[in-house]
Amino acid sequence: MILCDFARVDDSNDFRCKRCGDVLRQMIGVGRIVQYCNFQDRAGPPILPTLPSDGPGTQLKKLFQRLGIAPEAGCKCNARAAEMDRQGPQWCRDKIDRIVSWLRDEFERQKKSHAWRAVRHEKDPTKPHPGPLPLPLRLPFSKTAAKTIINLAIRRAEKAAAAMTTSQP
Repeated sequence: MILCDFARVDDSNDFRCKRCGDVLRQMIGVGRIVQYCNFQDRAGPPILPTLPSDGPGTQLKKLFQRLGIAPEAGCKCNARAAEMDRQGPQWCRDKIDRIVSWLRDEFERQKKSHAWRAVRHEKDPTKPHPGPLPLPLRLPFSKTAAKTIINLAIRRAEKAAAAMTTSQP
């Protein structure tokens, strides 16, 4: 059996198989799409595309969640993680300074947001208290630590991709 060879259609979020022409619409934040190609006959029921979530951006989000840092409303974390997943590990390596600047910007934004919520609670106790600041946000931002975490996420994404390719029929 042969897998579809998807390519992005223009600047949209749609993907089209180069062999059979199947189109998958609105595949935002997808690192790799897997589906058996309709170009050849295949036995059994059609297999739906899988949406792996093991790209570098997703791995980075998982690492931050383990540190107690999660995306907040209004942040660009999910969109940037999807961009990292879409572009792949090599792009992330090449653009690591850009990703570090994203992390620095979000780090500062979350610290200010948390402080602002605490001030609002002091002025109006009916407003929810933000709770304690997560430990990683209490520390100063470190470019070296950010690069280390990004590189770890890239290695984990590559490991997951390698495991996925060896387990395919």
